[in-house]
Amino acid sequence: MRRFIILLALFAIAYQANAQQAKDPYDNSEKFSVIGGFTSTGSEFAFWSDNVYGGNVQLLFDVFKLGEGAIGIKASGAWSDGFSGYYGGLNLRIGSRFFGDLDLLFGYSSVKNEKLLESYQSDEFSGGAFVGTLGIGYRFKNPLFLRLAFAGHFPFNDNGLNTGLMLQLGFRIR
Repeated sequence: MRRFIILLALFAIAYQANAQQAKDPYDNSEKFSVIGGFTSTGSEFAFWSDNVYGGNVQLLFDVFKLGEGAIGIKASGAWSDGFSGYYGGLNLRIGSRFFGDLDLLFGYSSVKNEKLLESYQSDEFSGGAFVGTLGIGYRFKNPLFLRLAFAGHFPFNDNGLNTGLMLQLGFRIR
């Protein structure tokens, strides 16, 4: 039953994507985007035994359009084994078909994973944090886009730093 529901949801997204195609698929007219994907975080860059893997979901609302780019507000959540974080802040994007973006997010993190705590030099971390991401992406002709981002997690009450790599699939809503 679970597979049937997932398959039905994928068909609905594909149908909606075809229904939303505009005359110019790269016209940058969307206001809202839903983004989700895979996260690899830890002491190494990506895909090493010391890393922790999980997922993330982001909601993006474009407040002001700048030609082919935009200034937006982003809400983000990330979860993995022993890590959870909830953030909100500013998103700056340039480009339309191929794009680059920068997130400046502030929020709350809870870290209990031993591998991640090694970089914080503490037994447990819960509190405020800043997350900055640099991303690149490609927007398909339909409302879907693919994004690869490098993130840095800086807690406010600690000297540590964790980096992460995110591979995300997004859906633009016009």
